[in-house]
Amino acid sequence: MESLISRNISFDEATEFPFFIKRNQSARGMQNNQILSFPSSLDFTDNMLTGQIPPELRDLEQLHRLDLK
Repeated sequence: MESLISRNISFDEATEFPFFIKRNQSARGMQNNQILSFPSSLDFTDNMLTGQIPPELRDLEQLHRLDLK
């Protein structure tokens, strides 16, 4: 399985949900900002998230598991 890089959003002020990108995309002729298939599960365990769950998560049809412990 190829390595994935994800953006650390712990102290980030971003307003958009971060997607995962592959390493070395440019070697394969891909754009650096190309979005991969969305993962079927997201694990935000121990991130000390606060606030409401964004309504956009309802639209993630491929998301089968969301862990917010």
